[in-house]
Amino acid sequence: MERSHSQINEIHTIVGRRLHAANKRYSKSRYAVVKILIDGGRPMTLPEILEVGKNKGLAQSSAYRNLSEMSEIGIVRLINSGDEHGRFELDESLTGHHHHLECRKCGRLEDFTVPEEFEEIVKKIINKVGKQGFKAGSHRFDILGQCSECV
Repeated sequence: MERSHSQINEIHTIVGRRLHAANKRYSKSRYAVVKILIDGGRPMTLPEILEVGKNKGLAQSSAYRNLSEMSEIGIVRLINSGDEHGRFELDESLTGHHHHLECRKCGRLEDFTVPEEFEEIVKKIINKVGKQGFKAGSHRFDILGQCSECV
């Protein structure tokens, strides 16, 4: 998803506020990780983040520590898919609600947004399970298949 300059600035502002509230600095390495995730436009593995970040002086230990800390704060979320690599993306509170297309061959995840009618059906389902005593926190809908590179 392509973001405007003002949307990107807003994401960085919110990230800075959340880090400040958690008594953490918006360090150069944290900024680099957030920028990589914004520019990547999709969930990325740690090796992918490090590959992009090597030109920005991003060390593996720093990247992993910062991803872990920012995950706890609600800036980044970890997505576990069917392969050996978890993927990181900015939290939906920063980017908006979306779902994923997952390639079962290479493991790549791509963001996609479903029609509002689908989300309305999901809201009805959540309401129904709520009547059964289950409190839903969020939902996921992933489509599994093969990406254009693997077809």
